[in-house]
Amino acid sequence: MEITTFRRSKKSCLWPIQIDSPDVQLIQRFQEGDSKVFNLLYRRYHDRIYGVICSMISNREDALDISQDVFLQAYQALGNFKGVSQFYSWLYRIAINCCIDFMRRGAKHRVLTNNPGPMMGSIVMKLHGTCCLPLRQWN
Repeated sequence: MEITTFRRSKKSCLWPIQIDSPDVQLIQRFQEGDSKVFNLLYRRYHDRIYGVICSMISNREDALDISQDVFLQAYQALGNFKGVSQFYSWLYRIAINCCIDFMRRGAKHRVLTNNPGPMMGSIVMKLHGTCCLPLRQWN
């Protein structure tokens, strides 16, 4: 069973192309119930996806966590993969979306410190949604 995909030409009409690659064969096997083949896809693309994530997220531990999320989401959605794009393009988009979600979550929990000097007071504020709320003030 081959996956046929459609790409838009410059004139915006759809034309089918046959994708005959090892990825397609693995995806077909996965969709037929052989979930162990996902390990091959993971090994093939983990380093590239991790590199993409590291280009957006500076902390390596966070990048590893996000890469796990990416492959978990891919595993859960691969049964519905239609082959409209290359597998890597699809996985890349999941990675970008996971990074964006991580940065949004991080912005809600980031702690900002305003410390002009040791003799002056310090205000710790937490970014909460769109406003900053003072949490504690001391002299």
